[in-house]
Amino acid sequence: MKPIGSPAVSSSRPAGYPPGFERRVTLADGRAAAIRPIVPGDAPALAEAIRTPMPTPFIGASSAPHRVRRNGSCAT
Repeated sequence: MKPIGSPAVSSSRPAGYPPGFERRVTLADGRAAAIRPIVPGDAPALAEAIRTPMPTPFIGASSAPHRVRRNGSCAT
């Protein structure tokens, strides 16, 4: 697999970086996304993302109450 060439992807890979985990995916809405392991150069952007609240709350399956069955599966 070729390395993902994107401004969002740090070009500085530390020793032992696993390039085999890089993936390009297509989201349900048709947008492309790059998925890769985190690297030390991601720290400033990650810290900012954690500090900055989302403009709208995420509403999804995790917002509904779930009950866990005895066999470990979830029931809504």
